[in-house]
Amino acid sequence: MTHGRPAGNGISAPPGMAVLAIAAIAFLVPGTAPLRAQTVIDPALRVEIVVDGLSVPTTMTFVGRLGDFLVAQKDDGRVLHFGNGALGETVLDLPVNFANERGLLGIAADPRFDFYDGQYVYVYYTESSTGADSSDPASVPLGNRIYRYTWVPGFPAASLKDPHLILDLPATPGPNHDGGVLAFGPDDALYAVIGDLNRNGKLQNNPGGADPDDTGVILRIGTSGQALGDNPFFSPADPLGAMGRYFAYGVRNSFGLTFDPVTRDLWATENGPDLYDEVNHVVRGFNSGWRALMGPLARNPQGTGGLWVAPGSTYRDPEFSWAVPVAPTALAFAASRKLGCGLAHALLVGDNNCGQLYRFTPDAARDSLAFSSPALLDHVADNGPARCSNEMNEILFGGGFGAITDLKNGPDGLLYLVAISQGRIYRIGPNPGAFPDADGDSVNDACDCAPLDRSAFAPPVEAPAIRIAWPYSGITGVVTALAWDVQYATAGGGARSTVVSGDLGALRHDTGFANTCTLGSNIILPPFIDTRPEPPPGYGYYYLARSGNACGAGTYGDGTGSPDPRDALDAATNLPVCGLCTGRTGGAVITFDIAGESLRVWITNGPFIDRAKQLLAGGGHQIPIFRTLVDGRDCDSQWTWRPDPLNVQWADAAIEACDGRPSSVEADKAYWFSIGFCPWSAIVTAVDDRR
Repeated sequence: MTHGRPAGNGISAPPGMAVLAIAAIAFLVPGTAPLRAQTVIDPALRVEIVVDGLSVPTTMTFVGRLGDFLVAQKDDGRVLHFGNGALGETVLDLPVNFANERGLLGIAADPRFDFYDGQYVYVYYTESSTGADSSDPASVPLGNRIYRYTWVPGFPAASLKDPHLILDLPATPGPNHDGGVLAFGPDDALYAVIGDLNRNGKLQNNPGGADPDDTGVILRIGTSGQALGDNPFFSPADPLGAMGRYFAYGVRNSFGLTFDPVTRDLWATENGPDLYDEVNHVVRGFNSGWRALMGPLARNPQGTGGLWVAPGSTYRDPEFSWAVPVAPTALAFAASRKLGCGLAHALLVGDNNCGQLYRFTPDAARDSLAFSSPALLDHVADNGPARCSNEMNEILFGGGFGAITDLKNGPDGLLYLVAISQGRIYRIGPNPGAFPDADGDSVNDACDCAPLDRSAFAPPVEAPAIRIAWPYSGITGVVTALAWDVQYATAGGGARSTVVSGDLGALRHDTGFANTCTLGSNIILPPFIDTRPEPPPGYGYYYLARSGNACGAGTYGDGTGSPDPRDALDAATNLPVCGLCTGRTGGAVITFDIAGESLRVWITNGPFIDRAKQLLAGGGHQIPIFRTLVDGRDCDSQWTWRPDPLNVQWADAAIEACDGRPSSVEADKAYWFSIGFCPWSAIVTAVDDRR
């Protein structure tokens, strides 16, 4: 794959990722021929330019929770920041050797986000030996290296700081087939791909060649670069061995890794020499076949006899091949219904040679790809001399993008595309007015499960993971913060989350969830803080999260399918409340939803409890009056204050001065302690009566 530096007229991007221009127009890049307009075949979608004037952009990654993103530029080693008022400021400048396919090739942000200590961002680049950018083919680089940085948000002083080298990979002979794509899997592991660098060892399926040398592989590592004990080739007897880091081998070169949001399986593209580019479903221990095989076995009469077979490896045919290379690059599964009713969870693939996007439909098991046209039933496009069109009617989805090097699902549910040869980032999203959309949530009513509710358009799925984000020294000692993957982009902005917990020892003993309690509910955005005392030595807590909205309550399952032992939790309607007041009697724990925030309080006022139960059952709306507030946490670990359990009442009206949210009280306790708290929007969501 050959990279060209585009002409440009300066980097410009609006705050908050607003659209710069509509891309469906012809325009001229100075010094080049007119570009073909960027289009997709679905009239319900449109293409927009988000950023223009970049210099050889390779990949991008979203950081934080507000839609900011970072862009890596191949030849000058710069990482640029867009969003939150930033218009392309350089936050990192690396010394790269950018001869041929070398350079700054990959960037990925760790999804485990920490509000207080920043977020890890990983970069893959060919490090120059001169300390400066170099394209001299005679200059031997230090290596292809993966570094970890800490992203520190802020405007105008955002930065990537504290570099740590986590993996030192070879870069010679090269100078092509360097790979460079980074991706975090749903298992929180970091995946990286490096090409064969034109070597011919065992990892290139030469049984008599050099031993494994970190080329032609997909790596699966921890965030410090270590091999993971559940990798397919990991050996406890040789924990530092190179094979222990590999998830797959026999890869010629690749510019794309992605994960199926349904099955969580890895998929990748692979570039052939003069024939048979591939799209692969990468299973554990996958041997992709290079140099012995490219394309399906049916087109390789020599069969698999020439493969180097590592213990635990498996060969499988590509799921799709192009007989004449189009140089497939980035790939992504469309994650949101905002991309259309028929596109959700379809596989999109970009290319280098034709500037096109391809759409593939997984089969029912999502193990392979399904085709309806007779020409593609062999899973090969015999594109011949018309390499950009022949046998592609079924899969062609868009064109005019130049060389595509990255595809990313954004936190807004739209698809972002990096065009290296045009120096642009495009966004593909709904075309307003092109389909029925009664609630204005940009989702076609035909696949909107709540067509009159703007905050929901799909039921939340199983929460992919819940993570202990960090132990944080807060106001009242060390607490534990929990994070999980929110589903606003795939389910709607009205998603609210519930976290439950219990004793890990009891779970291991009875393999059930009889001791589970509710830790927090109606949570808008993680992290969520658990301030319970630390369990005794040898004991621990477990945590589960689910998100719900108007389309469904979600599930505590972990994505492994049904039946699941967590299904009983999904059906539970009155779990006890976790917290410092667990086991308390003589009152009730009452939970409120207050303008999207939750408040859980201990109340001993009998008439107040009785009225709360009536309101919960549908008896109207009244305002709770908490006349006296007391400092210190109690039943709700989110807040460092609580109401007096007896000095409370219900009212039909209250003064505006005492109306607010729990977070308002938290931010200015002196004010609220002086006047009391009367949240007008409070709704009773649970009553745990322990009288």
